[in-house]
Amino acid sequence: MLATLSDKAFNDPEWIFEIKWDGYRAIAELEPDNVRLYSRNGLSFSETFPPVYQALTQINHQAVI
Repeated sequence: MLATLSDKAFNDPEWIFEIKWDGYRAIAELEPDNVRLYSRNGLSFSETFPPVYQALTQINHQAVI
């Protein structure tokens, strides 16, 4: 999830690339009785993005998204 600056473009048919849009990258840890939504630095996003957090609480499965 961390970009690395390079002077030369990288292109390889064995790799899949995604467009990097400006914004937030978040990790959600879901358990039936606990949901954590946070940045890769460990900062909580549950109060920053309440609609996302609330939607995640409705998923009754154990997962990491």
